[in-house]
Amino acid sequence: MQYSNTTGSSADNAYELQSFVKNVLRQTKASKVDIVAHSMGGLSTRYYVKYLDGAQKVDDVVTLGSPHHGTNSSYFGLWTEGAREMVPGSAFLNDLNSVDETPNGSDPSAAILYTSIYSSADTVINPYTSSIINGAENIEISDVSHSGLLTDSIVRPLIKTGLEDGGRNTN
Repeated sequence: MQYSNTTGSSADNAYELQSFVKNVLRQTKASKVDIVAHSMGGLSTRYYVKYLDGAQKVDDVVTLGSPHHGTNSSYFGLWTEGAREMVPGSAFLNDLNSVDETPNGSDPSAAILYTSIYSSADTVINPYTSSIINGAENIEISDVSHSGLLTDSIVRPLIKTGLEDGGRNTN
């Protein structure tokens, strides 16, 4: 899915994700979805799981180059709400990361498993280690750009593993 406002608030985008997931579940008759999210989409996904009804509807989460702890690049776009939320140490990030960075689902016997895939060559997420999620399976690769995480052949099998319960949730 593509958010209607890609520079807007991750919280607002989480509500769009919520609506999208409801439609997917209704159409497929599945009970849960797996989510692969790129960049800021990882923040919206985690917000959806933590604060909306995603805890009941998500099985696996894979993020690609997501600024879970912010990015210094956001200072270049401070006129947008999304960029302000991604400033390292922002109130939004402090709240999202408080208590548990990998929030669990409603069923304690079926934890939501998280995988964060990120690249040391990512110049958009600065520092690139901001993509590390406490409690998740964190996978660092090299020689792949921020947008390259979406198409690189090295990344595809890592995503597949994450979607096949290869993630972690140690919190």
